[in-house]
Amino acid sequence: PVTDRRSQFIMKSKGWHSRGYLPHFDGRGVIQAITFRLHDSLPQKVVQKWKTELSSLPESEARIQLHQKITHYEDAGHGSCLLKKTEFATLVQNAFLHFDGERYHLLQWVIMPNHIHLLIETKEESLDRIHQELENLYRSPNQSRPRQ
Repeated sequence: PVTDRRSQFIMKSKGWHSRGYLPHFDGRGVIQAITFRLHDSLPQKVVQKWKTELSSLPESEARIQLHQKITHYEDAGHGSCLLKKTEFATLVQNAFLHFDGERYHLLQWVIMPNHIHLLIETKEESLDRIHQELENLYRSPNQSRPRQ
């Protein structure tokens, strides 16, 4: 039976997998780029429209172009852009710093008005678990969330 934490992580890690349009690699000691976006920054109807427009392309080319469209759309600053407010940006930044050195190494980050980019090096935790924990940190404490 597997008893040490590292072996349990290796057994649980997914390796290469996909969540739709971008491949992901889940493994220990891997440098990962993570993007979080605000709920209203990229409406699903916009993504569906692009997928329809790109459906005649080969799958790999459609995936690349969809990713480019999403990146450009995010960078254009659509949605409420709550992260341009210092209170919200600070709350999110503190969430990322919370597990730095413990569950991952936070190498770089940038907080944009409607999305966030992180560059981390994973430790023992799976990427899915890290992602879930980060989202929970800045979504759950309603009493400490700044008011709009």
